[in-house]
Amino acid sequence: MSSRNLMMFRRRWWLVPIAMLVGLLGAIMATALTTPTYKSTCSLFVTVNSQTDPTQTFAGSQFAEDRVISYLPLIKSDWVAWDVIKRLRLDMSPPDFESRIEAAAEPKSVLINVSFSDSNSRRSAELATAVCADFVDVAAQIERPNSQTAVKLVQKATPPPYPVSPTPKRNLAAGALAGLLVGSGLVLLVGRFSPEGEPHLKTAEPDHDASERFRSKGWLVD
Repeated sequence: MSSRNLMMFRRRWWLVPIAMLVGLLGAIMATALTTPTYKSTCSLFVTVNSQTDPTQTFAGSQFAEDRVISYLPLIKSDWVAWDVIKRLRLDMSPPDFESRIEAAAEPKSVLINVSFSDSNSRRSAELATAVCADFVDVAAQIERPNSQTAVKLVQKATPPPYPVSPTPKRNLAAGALAGLLVGSGLVLLVGRFSPEGEPHLKTAEPDHDASERFRSKGWLVD
């Protein structure tokens, strides 16, 4: 930091804590006004018909992994959404319902994690489990009559204790950082355009009248 900028901060350092305080207050207000979102997750397991031949067992495992990939978009389909909405008599449109569903699986895995997001913790768990249970029936209907795979609900969703958003700690940190940057920018901006931003040294002009008075009294000799 240059000496000029350092001098600006020494003169107007109080702008930085004020801006940080404003940023923290804004973060607190944004957190308080944001509707919390809870996410609950249940797990589905894709199995294949038991095989005694090791070669068939390996092929069946590979087949199940391929099925997992094809199942992921089906979990978020209109078929599942309409079934759950109709069965539970939900006041929710299928597009809105589908937008709250997340389905993911690790590579080379036959386990599918299905999540549902909602403003209510208990309801998010209930709807996540409802989606998983409904897809078990949907997959059975798709695979009939010669089904080689089966989908099982291995873990129901539980109500999460904390929302996934908003996150107060992250919001407060972001507010403080924003205030620090804004405050620092204000210090430099005000210092640059202020007439006192850069000190100027004035050169004293010679006082000719005083010189003449001193010379007449013999105090000044040429």
